[in-house]
Amino acid sequence: MIKRYSLPNGLGVILETDKQSYSAAVSVWVKAGSVLESKAENGLSHFMEHMAFKGTTTRDAKQLAKQMDALGGQVNAATSRTSTVYYARVLPDELKPCIELLSDIVLNPALDNESFQKEKQVIAEEIAMVEDSPEESVFDLINKALYKGSLSETILGEKDALLNYKRKALVDFRDKYYVANNALVVVAGNFDEEEIIKQIEGYFSSWKSGKEALYPKNAYLLEPKKLYVKKDTEQTHLCLGFKGVAEGDERIYAVSLLSTILGGGLSSRLFQSIREEHALAYQVYSSYTSYPYIGDFIVYAACKPENLHKVEAEIHKQIKNLKAKGITQEELDYAKIQVKTALVIANESLMHRMHDLGEQEMSLKKHVGLPEMLKKTDALTKEDIQAAAELLYMPCAKAIIGPTEE
Repeated sequence: MIKRYSLPNGLGVILETDKQSYSAAVSVWVKAGSVLESKAENGLSHFMEHMAFKGTTTRDAKQLAKQMDALGGQVNAATSRTSTVYYARVLPDELKPCIELLSDIVLNPALDNESFQKEKQVIAEEIAMVEDSPEESVFDLINKALYKGSLSETILGEKDALLNYKRKALVDFRDKYYVANNALVVVAGNFDEEEIIKQIEGYFSSWKSGKEALYPKNAYLLEPKKLYVKKDTEQTHLCLGFKGVAEGDERIYAVSLLSTILGGGLSSRLFQSIREEHALAYQVYSSYTSYPYIGDFIVYAACKPENLHKVEAEIHKQIKNLKAKGITQEELDYAKIQVKTALVIANESLMHRMHDLGEQEMSLKKHVGLPEMLKKTDALTKEDIQAAAELLYMPCAKAIIGPTEE
C-alpha cells in the first residue's frame, strides 16, 4: 500500500511497504533538471549532483565514500531532464544511517572551491566520453533538432560554459532549487512505517522551504530541423524525431504498443525489414519519451555510410505503411504481451518501484499503479494504435553523426 505524508516544511514523503522484501530502497528527489535550467544555468543540476558527494559540512569526501561502503548496499545519484535523485538500497537494519547519510549530502554539501574546480575537469571528461560515443550523442543532437528552449540543451551542459562557471553560480542555483517544498522522499521495501516517518522528520525537518519550481511550457516542438555532425566513425548514426505525447496523456499506452510494433523487438517491422530482410543495419529500434507538456518518438539506426539513404527511406516506408493500412490483430496481441511482461518484470524490482513512485510524483502529483497500467494496455484496440501513429509524420526532425557527406 502506498501512503503519502507531508512535513510542515512542505517536504513530500511517499512510502510503499513490502514486508516480503529483504531490503529497502530510499531516495531523495529534487525538482532540478536540465528542463528547468536557463541557458546560463545549463548543466548545473548535474554539477550539483556531483558536488553532493565531494564532502559535506560534517564529512569529507573520503569519509563519505567509506560510510557509503559501510552501508553495504548501493548508494548513488542521477540527473535527468526533469529531476535529480539521490538514492540507496540497503538492508532494513541500515535504513536509519542511510537516511541520515542521504540527508547530509542533500542538505549540507560543502561546495568548497577546490573541489568545485576539480569537479569541472571530471565533468569535462564525462562530456568528452559522451562525444566519443556517437550512438549516445546522436540522441542529444536529435533533441536539438526537435525542440526549442531548455529541452534542446544537454543534461551535462556544454564544455566551455562548464569550465567558465564560478562557484557562486552553483551556490545560487542550489539555493533556488534545493528547498523542502521542491523535494520528495520515497521509501519502498521492508521497513516500519512509524519509525521511518520519525527518522525522516528528524533528519529533514530543518530543511528550509522556498519556491516550488514549475516545469516550463516553452520547451515545445519547433519547426523540425536536420542537424549533421561529421565524424570519422565506421558507422553513420541516424535519429528521426517525431512528436510524441506528454506525461499524463492517456495515449501513452497506445504509443507504447506502437513503439513495440514498429521498432521494439525482433519481430518488429523495422527490425524485420531493415536488418533481417535487407541487411542494411545491425541495430534499429524506436523509443519514446514523455515530459511535462510535450513528448517525442524517436527512430534510431546505425549503418554503413553508403546505406544511410536506403535505411532512412525504409523507415519512412514502414511508417507510411503502418499509417495507411494499420496493424494486424496478431501484432496487437504480441505487443500487448511484450509490454505487459516488461511492466510486470520491472515492477518486481524494488529500485524500479521506488524510481517510478518518485518520477510520477515529481511531474504528475499522482501514481498510476501496475494493475491500472495492465488494464489500460489490455483495453487498447487496433484503431487506438493507428490513431497514435498519426503523430508520426513529416516533416520530422533528423540528426546524423558519421562520415557521410552532408
